[in-house]
Amino acid sequence: YNNSHVPIRTYALFEWMINIIDLKPDLNCYLRVIRACTDLNNRNICEKIHKFIDKDQQLSSNDHLQLQIKLIYMYAKIKHIEAAEQLFRLIRNSLSDISLFGTMFKGERVR
Repeated sequence: YNNSHVPIRTYALFEWMINIIDLKPDLNCYLRVIRACTDLNNRNICEKIHKFIDKDQQLSSNDHLQLQIKLIYMYAKIKHIEAAEQLFRLIRNSLSDISLFGTMFKGERVR
C-alpha cells in the first residue's frame, strides 16, 4: 500500500499482521510501516511503532540500528524533534556512521 500512497492502509495491514494473525515483521516490513507513519504525521502511531520495534527481540543489532536511524528521521519529519534528538543521543555512541549525523541534520532541516 505504500506504493499507492495510502499510508493508513499500510499501518492497518501492519496492525492486522501483528495482532490478528500473529505474524512477526521483518526489517522491510518495519521500514514500510515507518514510512507510512511518517506520511500519516500522527505522533501516537509513530510512538506505538517505535515501542513495538524496541520490544522486538528477533531483530539483529544491525537491523535495530538501521531502524533507529529511520525513526530519528520519522520523528524529525513529524516535528517531534525532542524524540529525534533523544534517539540520536542514545545511538550515537554505538554507531559512528556518517548516516546517523546526516539523518539528524536532514531532520533538523525539515523543521
